[in-house]
Amino acid sequence: MLTPLIMKLERLPLPDQAKDWLSGLVLRRDEVAEHSDIIREGEIPAGVLIVAAGHACGYKILPDGRRQILDFMFPGDMSELHSLLLRAADYGIFTLGPAIVAWINRDRSVSPRSMPTDAAAPAR
Repeated sequence: MLTPLIMKLERLPLPDQAKDWLSGLVLRRDEVAEHSDIIREGEIPAGVLIVAAGHACGYKILPDGRRQILDFMFPGDMSELHSLLLRAADYGIFTLGPAIVAWINRDRSVSPRSMPTDAAAPAR
C-alpha cells in the first residue's frame, strides 16, 4: 500500500524490516472519486494521509469563497506531519482525479523509538 512512499524513501538505504514496519502502520485504504474532498478544512483527520495512487492538492477557502491551491500531492506524498499535533486540519485536501489514499492512524506512535532497532539504522 505504501509502495510510492517507500520508493521515495529508498533514496536513502532502507532495510526490508523498515519497509515492513512502515506498511504495518496503515490503518485503512480508501478509493476516492475524482474532484472529491478527502479532508475538509476544520475537520479532524483520522491520521496522516498518504497518496498511494492518483493526484490531490492541498487548498484553503478564501474569504470570498474562492479556492487557493497550496500544493500538489503525487503518489508517495503525505499530508503534513504537523496534522498529528493539530486537532483540526488547517487546510483541505481534494482529489484531482480518481485516487487511492492510505491512512496512518494518528494514535499509533510513529517515532523512531517505535521502529524495530535495526530498521532505524541505515542499511549498508
